[in-house]
Parts: sequence; C-alpha cells; structure tokens
Amino acid sequence: MKNLTKMTLISLATLTALSMGAWAECSADVDMGGHKVTTSATEFADNELVSKAYVMGLINTALADNASHIYIRDMYLPIVTDYGTGLTWQDSKDSDDSTKLLSWDSAKSYCSNLGLADVNDWRLPTLSELKGVVKQDNDTPKISSIFHNKNGSFYWSSTPNNDSDAWGVLFYSGNQAVHDKGGSYYVRCVRGGE
Repeated sequence: MKNLTKMTLISLATLTALSMGAWAECSADVDMGGHKVTTSATEFADNELVSKAYVMGLINTALADNASHIYIRDMYLPIVTDYGTGLTWQDSKDSDDSTKLLSWDSAKSYCSNLGLADVNDWRLPTLSELKGVVKQDNDTPKISSIFHNKNGSFYWSSTPNNDSDAWGVLFYSGNQAVHDKGGSYYVRCVRGGE
C-alpha cells in the first residue's frame, strides 16, 4: 500500500467509504515541513452521504498535505483504518479487555482466528506497525485518540527478539519493550500492509 500513488490511495479510500457506510470520526497527522499537525473531525450528520462527502474531503486534503496517518473510525464496526499506511486496526472491546490477556503464541493465534468486519485475514502487527499508532504528544495512553478501546499497558507485536522473548509497545510511555513470550499481555490485531 505504501507504494501506491496518492491518486490511487484517494480512489481506494473513496471506494471503501462508499462500500462500508458512513464514517463517524476522522483524524490525520500531517507533516508540514517538519512540524506535525493533527487535524480531526467528528461527523454525526443524519445524512449518510453528507458524512461520507465530508470525511472524504478530509482524507483528500490530508493526502494532498502528505499526511503520514489518516485514521478513520468506522461508524458501525469496531475498526480504525489508517489510509496513510493502508492498515486496518481492531478496536473492539477485546483490545482493552483484561480478561483477554494472552501469551505471544496465543495472541498470534487469536488474531489469525479473528473474524471481525466479515474478514478473516487479521494478524498480530509487526513492531514497526504497532509503533506507528503511538502518539507521543497524547496523555497516557500514548495512542491516537481515534482508538476508543485502549490503555497504557504492554501490547504484543509479531516481532520476536529471540526464542523466548518478543517485542511490543508499552502505551503508558509509547516505548518499545521486550517481554517473555509466555507472559500475558494485551493484543490489538491488524490487517493489510506487510
């Protein structure tokens, strides 16, 4: 997805918006000559077409401004799509459910078996992908506010450190860390990219 031209990405975003329904929230991180600027909007219009047109306008503007992350929250499904990276993130209550703490192997299995949004190609994100949703200038947790289900704990990535440890992100600080693969930690699945 990263190699697509802006025009292709805009077309893809338009098709996705038309096929998936109205969007409720939009947030974009734009690099304006070395200065990061975040723009966001929430649209709760009764007219679904007005909502789509409004948010698509924000996406097109953000793409024209070289946005690094353009987060869109689906109005009906617990997912967040980043049109800057082409990744779709799980944001269901399981993402912040302390009863869903899993070992690394169980986390990989959970994601590969996840049937969210009528798709089944979910996976555990790489360390680089997981670090991509860190937003250091936010209060704790250090993750984009577009995500509703979040906490400051450690979340697994699919990136191993060695045979017994794997990388993840501690969203309290936004820093990457290594934990034993047998430990029980949070999971946020992703699809697309790689």
